Amino acid sequence: MLIKLIKYDFIRESRNLLFWSLGIVSITLLLCLFYPTIKDQGALMDEYMAAFPQEMIAFLGDLGGGLSSASGYLSLELFGIMAPAIFVVYGCRLAVGSIAGEEYSRTIELMLSLPIKREIFVFARFIGIAMNLLLLTLGFVVTLIISAALFDMDISPFILFQNGLNVWMLALSLSALTFFVGSAWGTRGVAYAVGFGAFFVGYLISSLAGFVEWLGQVKYLSFFYYYNGYYTAADLNSLIDGILLTPWLVMGSSIVIFLVLAILMLPRRDIH
Repeated sequence: MLIKLIKYDFIRESRNLLFWSLGIVSITLLLCLFYPTIKDQGALMDEYMAAFPQEMIAFLGDLGGGLSSASGYLSLELFGIMAPAIFVVYGCRLAVGSIAGEEYSRTIELMLSLPIKREIFVFARFIGIAMNLLLLTLGFVVTLIISAALFDMDISPFILFQNGLNVWMLALSLSALTFFVGSAWGTRGVAYAVGFGAFFVGYLISSLAGFVEWLGQVKYLSFFYYYNGYYTAADLNSLIDGILLTPWLVMGSSIVIFLVLAILMLPRRDIH
């Protein structure tokens, strides 16, 4: 029954996944297509970026070797905020629809009438979210690797693969939080507010932690800090130095914790 539930989620989401994949592939190709022009104007672009105040640069992200470098360009245009936002929106949408959305449409009673424990039902739904996000990520990574070869981006395919998985980990962490809230309260609005709020507030905290002293004390609660800010604090760039294990352990632990909480909460609710 577990496999059937996961298969059902794949079939139900297949059309949406196709359109989201086409969207992220198109955006990635379009941005990479402009890189040769930026590279040719490297000195001018780096001089332009150097005129920006440090606070604004913090919002744009670590540019690594400068905007004219492939790592700096992708950090600014793709990995800084655009790709994380797209994946978080997709993941949170799935997380809300899996439990709270079913309650809103009054179809969850039918699903729970199947001969399966509620704990297994919750686990199957979350696995479906993780796998759909992973498929979207694979399309994104493959497009990046091909684009890097086509447009002379000096970044190894392995590092691009690592950074693609880093986006997946961030999105899955916030999706797990959203999934837990939806499972515990069964309200779509609250689940969306918590998931998106955690993303945008976390982004602000991670970006401004180096300039606002008290934010430095709470930055460790931000998922975005482990996605990006951790590397900035260590004077590293994930598109140059690769991905570190510690941030992934933190995000991975949070995913497990939120999943366990969701599994514990749903069976204790009186769903009607």
